[in-house]
Amino acid sequence: MKTFILASVFLMLFVSEALVKMMLSLVVGDFGWFDSLDRVVGDYTSESFLFSLGFRSIPYVIFILATAFLSKKLQIQEYKTVYWFWLIGMTLFIGFGYWTAQLSLFTDEHTPSTYALDFIIVPIIAIPVGPIFGIAGLLYVTFLKRLKRLLQA
Repeated sequence: MKTFILASVFLMLFVSEALVKMMLSLVVGDFGWFDSLDRVVGDYTSESFLFSLGFRSIPYVIFILATAFLSKKLQIQEYKTVYWFWLIGMTLFIGFGYWTAQLSLFTDEHTPSTYALDFIIVPIIAIPVGPIFGIAGLLYVTFLKRLKRLLQA
């Protein structure tokens, strides 16, 4: 359980709009490392980071509470796989949402005036996306168990 809490806190802090903007400036914008870093650092303040962290933390806090509750209720041995699917899927969804929100800043596309709302909306939408990935992890574990029994027979 401690591993999931530490991983959640790390991903909650690390996967941010600043990191995604840095990756976009490197990959799409074709900036160098220092130019990308300068572009990201110049746009963000600690207040903006903490504001978005408040919304970004919501799905992770729900994940931590759900894993604490479900680990006592679930009787399957492979619950860790389900939790990892949930955590990684939710984090990938948030990262992809931030990526699509900021992509137009580095292309010729028009950037809508409301694109900053995505930093609030994406983490909220990630709340049901995480359990969907968790169910996918449960299906994966069930498939592997059945395949193992089939191969042993």
